[in-house]
Amino acid sequence: MQKNSKIIIGIFIAVLLALLAFGGYYLYKHKNYIKNYLPKGLPSLSQIGKSNLPGTLFGPKSSDKASKLDPNQVLYWTNKYRQENNLKALTTNNLLTQAAQKKVDDMFANQYFEHNSPTGQTPGDLVLTVGYKYKVSGENLALGDFKNEKDLVDAWMASPGHRANILNTDYTEIGIATGLNKFEDRGTTWLAVQEFGKPAPNCQSPDKNLLNQINGDRTEYESLVSNANNLYNQANSEIQQGNDIYYSTHDTSQAQPYWDAGTAHRDQADQIKAQAENLYSQITNESSQYNLQVDSYNNCINQ
Repeated sequence: MQKNSKIIIGIFIAVLLALLAFGGYYLYKHKNYIKNYLPKGLPSLSQIGKSNLPGTLFGPKSSDKASKLDPNQVLYWTNKYRQENNLKALTTNNLLTQAAQKKVDDMFANQYFEHNSPTGQTPGDLVLTVGYKYKVSGENLALGDFKNEKDLVDAWMASPGHRANILNTDYTEIGIATGLNKFEDRGTTWLAVQEFGKPAPNCQSPDKNLLNQINGDRTEYESLVSNANNLYNQANSEIQQGNDIYYSTHDTSQAQPYWDAGTAHRDQADQIKAQAENLYSQITNESSQYNLQVDSYNNCINQ
């Protein structure tokens, strides 16, 4: 009878330890598995947008220069060459015009002739500062004593990079600015800027509140997993203490308090594990929903 009792107790202990070990392993596994349900990141505007920068164009030095370079006439000749190449005409965008004027003013004020300003501002940065969110942008620059608007556009068309910008099929809008002022050792001369663009599509961004909810739930989930694992470890330790006492004394009464404490902590761990499982399901559902929104957003901006 005593031998049977020991066998039963041994089986009970073995089963209890197996349950504890399984609970700990389950949570450990799912703590790592939750990484598969992280919400996707969004591209920034710099990743969405593309800028085409062909370099600068130095025009002629001549006393026979125009007294006026009308941006509307520059647009006329730009669109004439596009239409001759079976391309749609560009329409004026006021934000791009503001950007082009800012570029002209800044180059005269700081005496430079580059796509990037001395402060490091790129043409893409420039159009963003005036509020133009673009999918594609480009910039043509010209410096010189041009006779008229056609002479200016012809100079761009004679340069492969600038010609490619004028005939770019992606562009739909343009802003143009010209200015006559002193520039370095060239004296009074013209600066001209074309800012090309295709606006970024108006896409609905993923729900930030949902993303915040996911991150909060993940933090809570990781805390629950940690607490449950600590309780499982504590329960294992207490049951092992009871086992050691029992095997050395064969006195169930001395070992029972440790077994009881281990069982109680195991029950607490099981309850927390159940909470973690429910939260895990919630996180996967929320992340799936958010990632669908991200995919929809990405499909939209790539149109």
